[in-house]
Amino acid sequence: MGTLDKYFEKRKEEKNKQREKTLIDQLHECLLTKKEISIDELKKEFGEYTSTKFLDLLEDVAKTFKIPVYYNRRRRTFSLEKINENFISIFDLIRKIRIGFVSQLRLPSPYSSISALYAAYSIFRENDVIWVNCIGAFNDTMGYKRSISRLKEYDVRMEDLERRIDYVAKIYPELKNVKTHILPTKRDNSVFKVGKKALNLDQISLLCEKRQDIREEKREFQLVHSTNVRIYLLSAHNDDGVSSTYTLDAQERIEKLKLDKEYVNIVAIGGYHIPFILPGFHEADLVVSLPSIVSQTPYMKETRKVRPTIGCCILELNLGERDENGKRKVESIKVIFYDLERYFNRKDIYKVPIVEDETERKIISFLAERGSSTLGELSRNINLPMDKIERVVKNINEKYKDLNIEKEANVYTIQLPFRENFEYPQIKKGKKLKFLFISDTHINSKYTNMEEIEYVIKKASEEKVNAIFHTGDILESIPGAEIYEGQRFDLNTKTAEDAMNTLFSFFNIVEKYKIPLFFITGNHEARLRKQIGMDIIKLFTERYRIERGTNLINFVEHNEKVVIDGLNIVMIHPTQGSAETLGTNARKFYRYLKSLGGEEKKTIVLLGNYHKALFIFDGQYFPLYLVPCLKYPDEFSMSKAIVYQKGAWIVTVEYDEHGIISIENVYLKIPNIATESKKEKEIKVNQNTFYIKSLK
Repeated sequence: MGTLDKYFEKRKEEKNKQREKTLIDQLHECLLTKKEISIDELKKEFGEYTSTKFLDLLEDVAKTFKIPVYYNRRRRTFSLEKINENFISIFDLIRKIRIGFVSQLRLPSPYSSISALYAAYSIFRENDVIWVNCIGAFNDTMGYKRSISRLKEYDVRMEDLERRIDYVAKIYPELKNVKTHILPTKRDNSVFKVGKKALNLDQISLLCEKRQDIREEKREFQLVHSTNVRIYLLSAHNDDGVSSTYTLDAQERIEKLKLDKEYVNIVAIGGYHIPFILPGFHEADLVVSLPSIVSQTPYMKETRKVRPTIGCCILELNLGERDENGKRKVESIKVIFYDLERYFNRKDIYKVPIVEDETERKIISFLAERGSSTLGELSRNINLPMDKIERVVKNINEKYKDLNIEKEANVYTIQLPFRENFEYPQIKKGKKLKFLFISDTHINSKYTNMEEIEYVIKKASEEKVNAIFHTGDILESIPGAEIYEGQRFDLNTKTAEDAMNTLFSFFNIVEKYKIPLFFITGNHEARLRKQIGMDIIKLFTERYRIERGTNLINFVEHNEKVVIDGLNIVMIHPTQGSAETLGTNARKFYRYLKSLGGEEKKTIVLLGNYHKALFIFDGQYFPLYLVPCLKYPDEFSMSKAIVYQKGAWIVTVEYDEHGIISIENVYLKIPNIATESKKEKEIKVNQNTFYIKSLK
C-alpha cells in the first residue's frame, strides 16, 4: 500500500469513527426521549445496520455515558429503566448471542406439525434468539415424486401454488423483531402446473414476497457481526435422510468445504433428521446436525428406515470483550437440543369440527387419522353395520358444510378444512442436572498431564456440575501387565504402589472440588485384572474411601445404571469396533447399544475407549456420547495413525416424568498446559519427528 493509499485509508477510518460517535450520541438522545425502542425502530430511524451492530452501539452508549441500558425480554425493546425481572442489562445480553434452528418442516404436509413449529418459536422467544435459521421449509409436490408409496404425504388441494404459498405465509410463526432465514432445499424448488406448463418454481422466494420477516438464505456463510464466528448452512437432502451413514456422510460434506481457519467455523446441517454434534472435524470447529419437524412418513418407515427426532436447536455463543479491532472472540459454544415430541400433533393442518353425536365423531376421527378407508374397515373399527355407516356419512355431509366425505369404489375419503389459527404453547419445565463426562485419562502415563485434568475438574466445579462420570482407562498400566510391547517405557510408575498413589492423587483432585465421581474400568484395567487375578482398581478405590471416609469416589460395574434423581446414566467401555462404527453402520451399532441402555426414556449412554468426541440423539433410542480422552497421542497410536481428540463434555439435562426435555452440550477443548515438570520428548515414527509434552 502506497503513502497516498495509507492516507486515504486513515481518513476513511477517522470518518467512520466520527460517524459512529455521532450515532452513539443520537442513540443516547433517542433513549432519553423515548420510553422504549426496538431494533426494527432503530433501523428505520438510523439506517439498516445489523441487529448485532446496534447491540454494540447500545453497549457503547452505556459505557460512554455511564448509564444503564436495559433490554425488555418480553417486548424485545430497549430502555433506560428496569421495570421488573424481564429486563436484563445490555452487557448480559450481548455476551450471549443465541441463534435458533429448525429443519425439514415439510409444509404443508399431513406428516408435519405446525404445533411443534410454534413450540420451537416459543422456545426461541424465551431464549432471546437474534435470528432463526431454517433448512428446508416446504413439502414437495406430486409432480416432484409420483411414487404410489408417497401419495399419503400430499393433499391434492395444496398442489395449487397460490393457495399453498398463501396458506404457509398465513400460518408460519412470527417473532417480533426477529428474522427467519430459510435455506432452500430441493423440495423448496418444486414442480407446479401453471396454465398448461409444468414449471420448477422457488417456493421460498414467493413466500418472502408475502412475509417481510422471512428471508431466503443465499450466502455462502453467515458472519456473526463483531465476532470471529462464521455459520455455514448445509442441506443433506437425500430423499428422506441417510439411514445408516449420516455421521460419515456429514464428514465427507465437511471435507469438501473451504473454511477460513482465522474464524471459528460452525456447520449446521439439515436433512438427516437425527441431531448430532461432531466437534473439531477437519477445519470445522463444530458440526451440528439438526432435528426435524416432520414425522416418520410411510416412505421413511418402509424404504429409508428412518425415524426423525422431532425437535429444534439453539446455538449459544458466549463472547468476550471487544478487542482493538472491535471483534468479540467466542469463549465457548453451547448447543441446546429441545425434544418437541410432546408438542407434536400430526395432521394438525386440518381443522376437525366439534361433533356432538358419538357415531359421527367416531367416523370423522377414524377417517381423519387414516385419510381413507373401505366401508368394511369402517364397519369393523366403528362396530356398526355397513348400511348404518352409509346413512351416518350422508348425514355428516349434509350437516357439516366445511368438510366432505366422498365414496369411490367402496372407499371413503375425507376432506377436512385447513386450520389457520395456532397458539404458542407454554413450554414445560423440568428438573435440571449438570454433568462432566471424561474418559481415558491414563493418569500414570508420560503422555498425560495431571494439571490439565485438574483444569477440567476445576472448570466443572465453576459450572457447578452435579457429578463427574469417567468411562474407563483411568490408569495406563503397570509394568508386567502391558497391553502392547514397549508400553512400560511410557509409564510414570514402576510398581503397583506407585500406581495406587497416582490414582489417589487423581481422587484427591476430585475431593478438593467436592464433586461426586462415578467411574468404570477400561480395557487397560481389564488387562491388569487378568494378569494379577484381582480387580486392583476396585480394591484401591475401597481403600481410599475407607482411609478418607468419603463417599464422593464411586466405583461402578460395567453397564450398571447410575441413577441420579430419576435420571439413568449407563457407562460402557467397548473392547471391539471403533468410533467410525457410528459413521459406517450406526443403526447396527445402536441395536447393540439398545440392549444395554434399555427402553427407559430417561437414559443417557456414555462410551469410552475410542478417544473421539461425538453426540447423537436418535429418536429411536437414547442420547449417546462418545467421550474423548485426556491424553496426548503416544508412540503406539502415532505408529497406527490413530487420531486422538483431547477434551471433555459438560452437559445439562432437563427432564420430567415423561422423558428428556432438553440437552445442553458444551464441548470443552483442553488447552495444552506447559509446566516446569514437563520436558520435550522426541519421538521418531516413519522418519517424521513429533514433539510431545510429557511428564518426567
